Amino acid sequence: MTTSKAAASSPSTASSFSKASDSASKTCSNNTHVMTGEPGFAFHPLAAQDITEIWEYIAADNPLAAGREREEIHNAIRALVTFPDRGHRRTDLTSRPLRFIRVRQYLIAYAPDKKPLWIIAVVHGRRDPDVLAAILKSRE
Repeated sequence: MTTSKAAASSPSTASSFSKASDSASKTCSNNTHVMTGEPGFAFHPLAAQDITEIWEYIAADNPLAAGREREEIHNAIRALVTFPDRGHRRTDLTSRPLRFIRVRQYLIAYAPDKKPLWIIAVVHGRRDPDVLAAILKSRE
């Protein structure tokens, strides 16, 4: 989700995701760099980027709304830690045992069987299903 709106954002915008979630990074056993959220969940690096890009896009018009949207996404993810099977499957998008929840117009894809809960992607739910499937495949 790269837009001209995002390019006009301030330098502090790029770090807005890490400031909001007090996230840290670590390297997993398979040498992938991940963003850790709060205890109980971690972000695929591109999922963390998804959230940052969502924030940047909305913040170009309304920073307060961007913060609310980001917080709503984070609250939904926090709730998944307790009830990871709450989401639904999308066999039309992936054969992996991923689950999905919707937060407003965004779809959060996650692996409920991973500890910590592994957030794969946060994407706009109106994207073409073939594009969504390709995004998920690229994040295996």
